[in-house]
Parts: sequence; structure tokens; C-alpha cells
Amino acid sequence: MKTWRAQLAGAVLIVVMAVSLGIEASHLPRKGTASNLPSPVPIAHRTCAQAEAISDNLGTTQANDGAFSACLRVGPVAAGSYQITARSFSKTAMVGTINPPGSWITLTPPSGPPGTVVAVSAFVPGTTPESRRVQYSDLCWASCNALAGTSEIEWSSSTPGKFTLHFTVPAAPWFTGTRVTPLRPGRYPVVVPCATTFEKPSGLCTDVGLEGYFELTGGGSGLCQTDANCAVLEASPGNGPPGTLLAVNGWAPLTGLNGGGFLQMAIEGHPPQSKLGSSLPPPIASMPFVVNAAPALASLPAMHPVTIQRTGMDPIGVDPGNSRRFAYCGNGAIKLTT
Repeated sequence: MKTWRAQLAGAVLIVVMAVSLGIEASHLPRKGTASNLPSPVPIAHRTCAQAEAISDNLGTTQANDGAFSACLRVGPVAAGSYQITARSFSKTAMVGTINPPGSWITLTPPSGPPGTVVAVSAFVPGTTPESRRVQYSDLCWASCNALAGTSEIEWSSSTPGKFTLHFTVPAAPWFTGTRVTPLRPGRYPVVVPCATTFEKPSGLCTDVGLEGYFELTGGGSGLCQTDANCAVLEASPGNGPPGTLLAVNGWAPLTGLNGGGFLQMAIEGHPPQSKLGSSLPPPIASMPFVVNAAPALASLPAMHPVTIQRTGMDPIGVDPGNSRRFAYCGNGAIKLTT
């Protein structure tokens, strides 16, 4: 039998200490890159709380106007010059046979300004009942090597093979491959690349693709009218030691449709190393960042406990007549020493 002292020795009190190395990024002045673009860039100035960032890299998505933001934390790296980067890992969708006999596609409305929400109604003959299990479909704007995204499928309850998708017309220039296409009025294809029986072995489309057209109206955008890099990136603060919290905000041409533009944000050294073991695509936006040397332990301010955590056995009551007999929590139950 274990003694009372041995039992109590199992209850260990851990005090987690924290060091205050500065103020939260939400309280810091924002210092960004200068922009000479002809139109205002719609950067959404996000602020970050200390609990939001635990890593020096993460994924984020673009808004329909091209804005994006992320909260990063400087990792345990040596002092020196680094880059904050945004990279796109978008892929080109496979396209089936476009508009075969018996199929149809309509867009409602057929025209409108940037930001218009469009319903894409379509029909594919010979669609199997099993296809109704598919909940999402790829959808492309201009071409499938330009803007691609996904949309939830609304299947018709009365007509097999009929379905409806929705998308939002781009409100910013977009990437077509590695080149930027300015946002201008005109007639643009809208493509459902692989509508079909939705049976795509190995990810290949061997079936039906659908293509309609949308007339983009309005004045377009003055952004990205030349081949010059037109992305903007800013971070607050612009330098700091390991552990620093960064609020990163930016704007870039769209990399995906319907909010499907996925970006990988990171603080990178020179040259950058891919954690996936493959070569990295070139960044669509970047800016310099300086990592300062971490402060010496003797220079740190006073430490203050921020959390308390118990481990081991936790006594919850003692027998008044026998100090060696007490109740404790263990293995999900209340137990008594004997």
C-alpha cells in the first residue's frame, strides 16, 4: 500500500511562465509597402491576437476583390534577412467534351458588372442516379487555366441530369497561368469542365464539359494594366525577434474563382525550402522582413504565471480522522486510499 505522502507526491503543480516581449500586433502601427498602382488597392487591414498565430507558414484564401490576410509568428530562426511570401498552388482543371448533343447550359443573368452573383443552370443527358451523390463541381471563368473554383451542386428533384451552380463574377484582375489578365468589360466563357456522370477515375475527365458566356459590363479596373508586378504586401511590425506576431495583409490578382484562391503564406529564408519536398512556384507577392537577435535572458522583464495545470493524482478530500486516507480522481473515477 502506498503511503499518504507517496500518494500526495503524485499531485504535481506545474506553473507555466510567460515572458512579455512586446505588445500585440493589433496595437502596432502598420507599416506597408508603397504602391504606385493607378487605382486604390482593396487591402483589408486585419489585426491579430496573440492566440491566432502559432506558425511561420499557413494557408489562406483571397476575397473576391483580391485581398488576403494572415497572422504569422516568427519561428526559432537565426537573426538575418528573410522574405514574407504569398504563393499560389492552383491547378488546372481537366475539361471534357464541350457541349455534346442533348446538353445545355444557361446563365442567369447573362450579363452584369463585377461582383454579380450568377446562377448556372445545366443539363447533361444520361446522368446516372449515383451522380446525385456528388455535392460539388469545378467551375472556370475565362478558361480553366485562368480562374477555377468549386460550386455546390443543386440537383433538380424532377429532372434527372439537371442541376444548378452559382458563382460570383470576379471583381479584380486574375492570373492566366503566370500572366495577369486585367479586369475589362467583354464576353467571357464560363466552363463546367467535367459535368457528366461525374465518374472520373484517377481524376481524369472522360465525359462532358459545358460552356456558356457571360457579358461583363461596367468600367473594369485600372489595376494591373501592364506586365509589371502589381501585387502589394505589407506586414506589421516590419522586424522583430523569434516569437514576434505579424499581421500580414495584401492584395494580388485573383488565383481562384468563388473565393477558391488558395495562398500559402510564409516567412522564408534564402533560398526558400519547400517542406513538401518539391520545387516551389514563384511567389505572387513578397516583401523583406528582418529577424532580430533574441534578447539575452538577463535582459528579459519580470515573468508572470499565466496558466496553472495539475498533473498526476488530484486529492479532493481528506478523512478528518485519518490524514493518510483521502479521496482522489483517477482514471475517470473518484477513488479512496486504503
